[in-house]
Amino acid sequence: MLNTILRVLSYIIGIGIIIGIWYMAPGALVWILDFNLWAIKLACGLLPADYGTMLEPALRLMLHADKALLWAEGAWLAGGMMYLIRRSFTR
Repeated sequence: MLNTILRVLSYIIGIGIIIGIWYMAPGALVWILDFNLWAIKLACGLLPADYGTMLEPALRLMLHADKALLWAEGAWLAGGMMYLIRRSFTR
């Protein structure tokens, strides 16, 4: 139960971090999105030619994978911060 609450809290904090970055430094957020797009292109480039060219537009345009990676990164960052805060109280 506590684990689920902490996960939900980390997602909420992750959204807050993304919104805060958007207002404070939008160039950083655009840089992160460009990096995610580069990672998708790199991963699709490892596939055979036909599959990579078909999968990349599907991931970017239909599934919005670059933005989904941004949300996952924000939640990961918030989860890491919560872990460090919790760890500092247990010592």
